[in-house]
Amino acid sequence: MSLLLRGGAVLDVGAGTLRTADVLVEGSRIAAVGAGLAPPAGACVLELGGRTVMPGLIDCHVHV
Repeated sequence: MSLLLRGGAVLDVGAGTLRTADVLVEGSRIAAVGAGLAPPAGACVLELGGRTVMPGLIDCHVHV
């Protein structure tokens, strides 16, 4: 299954940038990030309307 997240503000934590882009997810992996990506045949397209897309965050703050 493919999912195209279109027109989101993509947060790149490594670079510390926020830019408008599309994100193509195939199965459980991100296949592509860029402007104007074409959805594969049969893909579900979700219009984000400027909402923010960011990676999952993990709380690594622990006291053992």
